[in-house]
Amino acid sequence: MKKTMTVLLALTLIFTLCGLTAAKEESEKAHPFKDQIRATESEPNDDCATADALTVGDPMAASIAPVGDNDWFEFQAYAGQCVSFQTAPGVGQTGGDTRLYLWESDCVTQAGFDDDGGDGLYSLLGVTFAVGGTYYIQIDEYNNDAEIGAYVLTVDACPPPPEDDGSICDFRDVCFDWDFALGDHGFLPAECGGGAPVWEYGNTTFVPGAPGTVWGTILEGDYVVLAGDALVSPPFDVVVGQCDYMEVRHYVHTERYSETSTLWDGCNVSVGGVVIPPLEGYSGTASTSALCVGGQEVLGGRSAEGPLRNWNRSCFDLTAFDGQTVQLNFNFGSDGSVVYPGWYLAYVKVGTTEEPIANEDLTWGSLKALYR
Repeated sequence: MKKTMTVLLALTLIFTLCGLTAAKEESEKAHPFKDQIRATESEPNDDCATADALTVGDPMAASIAPVGDNDWFEFQAYAGQCVSFQTAPGVGQTGGDTRLYLWESDCVTQAGFDDDGGDGLYSLLGVTFAVGGTYYIQIDEYNNDAEIGAYVLTVDACPPPPEDDGSICDFRDVCFDWDFALGDHGFLPAECGGGAPVWEYGNTTFVPGAPGTVWGTILEGDYVVLAGDALVSPPFDVVVGQCDYMEVRHYVHTERYSETSTLWDGCNVSVGGVVIPPLEGYSGTASTSALCVGGQEVLGGRSAEGPLRNWNRSCFDLTAFDGQTVQLNFNFGSDGSVVYPGWYLAYVKVGTTEEPIANEDLTWGSLKALYR
């Protein structure tokens, strides 16, 4: 009887801890800025004259109440500054639909606008200021017919592109140079994990800096929920010393709220079902809720902070497939909520990084002969 009670207590504790973990993850996903709030709006702030000051990296807690309320915030920008303004639900808030306007110092000339660029129906606006000075941000509810009990407005500096960190293939020879600015090169999308298709080929203005035509997970918008799609390369032979490394230039921006939080969506490269890591390593393991890549090592993250890879290059070691004919699978998957730009490929190259090997027969005898 005592043993049975012990087992029941242990199971109860396990289920409780699992429930707490799931609840914590859901809270983190719904309210990513809950532990960072340092400022609160001061009502009334319904026009330029009463606007609250915004500071980079200092999230602002606010609300739209009563119905028809507008909140105004002031921001001091310098020429060339790049920032993103984002709204997200505050603690305890479910639902909500914000609009975000950016106004010049006269409070009449509109400099930017976003409706649903952020999580769910919340707003996200990225801007690079050509001219420094005072700007104003106006937040309202989509139809001005409902309250939003709690939301958070953040302004964050655009992150610098990640430095090339030794993960670039230092090719001696290139076997295949699939530059997507010159064509799709026979790459084809293929269903993955029962998810929705997302891979498209063409031009995009949705992500900055695209070098011509690209393959992307929805060219002019965020990827969709429950995506599961692979982009498959033409077949080629892996030969060590000739064609044994793959380099990709890409842009990666998926859902993740911190460097240690859950990777809700992500992408990876595989050959014959075997996931191949880039030399710099993957970001972590994708949530099992993500189709196609759930439970696998993936690249992904940075959410509102910008892209994880900003048209940088990654190198993949294919030497384990020496002597085989292979096809590269660029796999992408997402869960059932919250979307971001996704994964875009500028080129894929296959070659070798090895130094030339001398034709001389370097047997023990020939080596000794070198020192006689």
